[in-house]
Parts: sequence; structure tokens; C-alpha cells
Amino acid sequence: MRKTFTPNQKAHVALFALKGEMSVSQIASENEVHPTQVKQWETIAKDGLPTLFADKRKNESKDLQEKIDQLYKII
Repeated sequence: MRKTFTPNQKAHVALFALKGEMSVSQIASENEVHPTQVKQWETIAKDGLPTLFADKRKNESKDLQEKIDQLYKII
């Protein structure tokens, strides 16, 4: 049977990997995860960090302006 992990568990493992205080194999054995999975979750966390700090207001205003422009074209 395949073991499933919650997003919180994945984040916990990824944070340990990002800290670098323990080796990947140590993290994997403590959390009962394959070392490859630890590296994958670490990579996902690294890739996702910049989006956490993106200014979402700019994206919303840009989307809103595009919708307004489309409506003006229709009219």
C-alpha cells in the first residue's frame, strides 16, 4: 500500500532539507520517506518560494485592466 503525505508533512520535510542541518538520508529515515522524494519536495519548495513574495495586487490589477480592455472592444 502506498503511503500518502499531507501538504503539512511535505512542507515539514522540505524545510528540514532546506535547512541543511541533516543529510537527505537522515531526513528520509526519520520521516519514513524515500531520499529521492525528499529532494523532490526540497526542489518544489525552492521553486515555489518566489511566488510567496510576489505582489498579488499587481497581477490582479493587470487582469482587471485586460478585462476592461476586452469589454471596450466589445462595445
